Amino acid sequence: MFNELHSMNQPNKNDEANTTTPNNNNGVLVSGSDHSTNIEILYLQQNSANTAYLKQSME
Repeated sequence: MFNELHSMNQPNKNDEANTTTPNNNNGVLVSGSDHSTNIEILYLQQNSANTAYLKQSME
């Protein structure tokens, strides 16, 4: 009886191996397409802001 209870308390190695690991984005699960689209939008916004600044400074 003691051996049965003792074995029930041991973590199952297979359970540990099957856990889902988050992708490499600070532990947040996001799809790759959403993540890259957000970066692309931020880049375009920054790029247009830089262009507007350059135009203004050249006038």
